[in-house]
Amino acid sequence: MMRRIRHTGLIAALAIATFAATLAAQLPTPLPLKYSGPPTVPAITPGDLMTRLYIIADDSMMGREIGTVHHLQATAYVAGEAQRLGLVPLGDSGTFFQRVPVVRRAFDTTSTLTTDSAVYHGGSDFLATVNAQPWQFAHAEALYGGVTYDTTNLLSADLVRGKFLLLTAPPPGTLTAALARSTGYRNWLRMVAAAAAVATIGPMEIPAPMLRVALHPTGMSSPPDTTREMSFLVREGVARALLGQPAGPLVKGTVGRPVTSSVHFDDAPLPGRNVLAMIRGSDPALAGEYVVLATHTDNLGPFNPRDHDSVRVANEVLRPEGARSPVVMQPSNAQWERIFARLDSVRKIRPPRPDSIYNGADDDGSGIVSLLEIAEAIAHGGTPPRRSIIFAWFGGEEPGNWGSARFTDHPPVPRDSIVAAISVDRVGRGDVTDETGHTAAGSPINGSEGYLQVVGSRRMSGEFGNLIDAVNTAEHPGAAFDYSMDGNPRSVYCSGETAAFAFGRYGIPAVEFTTGVNVDFHQVTDEAQYIDYSHMARVDSVILAVTRAVADLAHRPVIDQPAPPLHAACKP
Repeated sequence: MMRRIRHTGLIAALAIATFAATLAAQLPTPLPLKYSGPPTVPAITPGDLMTRLYIIADDSMMGREIGTVHHLQATAYVAGEAQRLGLVPLGDSGTFFQRVPVVRRAFDTTSTLTTDSAVYHGGSDFLATVNAQPWQFAHAEALYGGVTYDTTNLLSADLVRGKFLLLTAPPPGTLTAALARSTGYRNWLRMVAAAAAVATIGPMEIPAPMLRVALHPTGMSSPPDTTREMSFLVREGVARALLGQPAGPLVKGTVGRPVTSSVHFDDAPLPGRNVLAMIRGSDPALAGEYVVLATHTDNLGPFNPRDHDSVRVANEVLRPEGARSPVVMQPSNAQWERIFARLDSVRKIRPPRPDSIYNGADDDGSGIVSLLEIAEAIAHGGTPPRRSIIFAWFGGEEPGNWGSARFTDHPPVPRDSIVAAISVDRVGRGDVTDETGHTAAGSPINGSEGYLQVVGSRRMSGEFGNLIDAVNTAEHPGAAFDYSMDGNPRSVYCSGETAAFAFGRYGIPAVEFTTGVNVDFHQVTDEAQYIDYSHMARVDSVILAVTRAVADLAHRPVIDQPAPPLHAACKP
């Protein structure tokens, strides 16, 4: 009976534990839950990194989610450190902060869609959403484009251009990873992009839950001012009226009535900002060129409390890559036995500890403190590099690279003066027992001594990649570079900061350094007590050497790959 009760309790714990932890975790850890270290020194040291990370990943930061006062608290700490180190502010109006627009956007039911014979009303006839800037269209002919994601018999972009494109919702599970990588899907996206606006044909009535979410949203968005778009959900009866087909199956390519929009939203502003600082180059001829060293400051907001050790132990067995691992709803008997045995040993040491905070120590507290440590090493370590170094702590990476998009769309220096970008994201782990990712063939990857993934270094410039390799070879000790995630469908290249600099954006040579995922990725057990500070110091020393080498290069890294279209989809 006792076993059954415990079994049931762990099922409940697993059901609310969305994320995971590592098989390699040593419980109890030798590091404390709380720690206050001595002042930092110019050299990159494990002790300095530990001092800084216990501040930035403390429970008081509540996960540093953008749009909250806790993200303001975290960025205030970073800006204060940048000022203390003597860095030059590069934000708005002479500050260290660059505003990132963040809003909670509600649909305005006074919105209308109008044809020559009817007016359709927001909330009852249609809903609209927009993650960019809303815009209005006039006399855009309705056009039926078939089923969403149907790549067969595509309409031409010329036929779709400027139309109000109406699409039937696809069956669940249509958009697979294989489809998303296909040429047909890219052609479908190009067709859709030609439309004035896109609408999904809904049921006979607007679903009440969708209306509630539209009118009382809980999420946030960061509308870029460089993109204008809207998406609609329209009642089936309205769609048929617009297309002039009151009955029978809709025929792809049917052109209907001209539609004019008057669609509005109510935006409640929320706080969002980047921290930008600079160390001026020492060479007057090259100081007007820049190397950007970037990371992100935000993680996730609090969630429902759960027992920290139960979550960690269960996910040690079931999800070794944290949020990247699939959810296991039916553990095997052998897995349950391993979980129970581990939890028994933990319970002999300490009682349960409720935990609801995604501290983000590795993701991306490790990046935050690494940039501070590298900045201190450059600022107080003799002559600066020849080129200027921009340190960018971006906000809003988790919901969609908002801060890096803001920076590259509105750079504080001429965009063409940025010669390279180096992204640092999750560099606090990488032990041999950490499962850091999977190869393209599906085999698990594990860390090692000095382990460091290198992603994207040769996408735009072979010289840039060769320089990084040469620097690492010269470093003693260097890092153990792993290129297996470069070009991998699971790559971080398109999900991290590099996407904002490289493919799909502005063609600036960029590299991402990371120790990969681990079982604490995106969950409440990503805490400062589990970080390998010696490993991080070694990695940071290599990143510092790479930064100096690029900044001291006599010429810009040679671009030998064609830049993609500005808004092209990122290729892993």
